[in-house]
Amino acid sequence: MPQKTVHFNELLIKSIDEAVTELLGEKGRQSLYRHLAEHYDVTRDEIPYRLDALHTAIVRTLGNKAADVLDIEIVKYLARQTKVPLPNTRDISLQKYLLRANKLVA
Repeated sequence: MPQKTVHFNELLIKSIDEAVTELLGEKGRQSLYRHLAEHYDVTRDEIPYRLDALHTAIVRTLGNKAADVLDIEIVKYLARQTKVPLPNTRDISLQKYLLRANKLVA
């Protein structure tokens, strides 16, 4: 796996950790990761490759609005980590931002 991808995935996981902890607390973050492992067979380190499972778990557990809020928070944290600016729109798509940021991160 290219070093660039490993570095970006580490930043993404750190951003997810921070965003989830900010919104749900440490116990909420631990519960979410446990739920992902038990019901979706996804470990914390696999999340960058299985964002669909993370999104589905959040939607099914907390609803669409919570998933949207979490997506925005992850993008904000990742923007700080990568120094890739946020889009000039209120409609921040996690998937679109990740594609853009991954291309720009060295």
